[in-house]
Amino acid sequence: MINYYGKFYSAKLKDFLRRVNSKLANWAIRKYKGLRVSLTSAMKWISRLHKRKPNLFAHWTFGSKPTMELR
Repeated sequence: MINYYGKFYSAKLKDFLRRVNSKLANWAIRKYKGLRVSLTSAMKWISRLHKRKPNLFAHWTFGSKPTMELR
């Protein structure tokens, strides 16, 4: 499914995968007290997690790396 949308609807897929990364950051905020300071700190944590384990989530293997872009 990611291959189909990546080929024909790549802009929509990238937007959706960015949203998935922001949802992961929101989950991390609820899960870990130290990240409740800000959404930025949670996104930095997600980025560091990606550097340590780049194949942890399937959408990371397709090139949707977590960045500091928040929408």
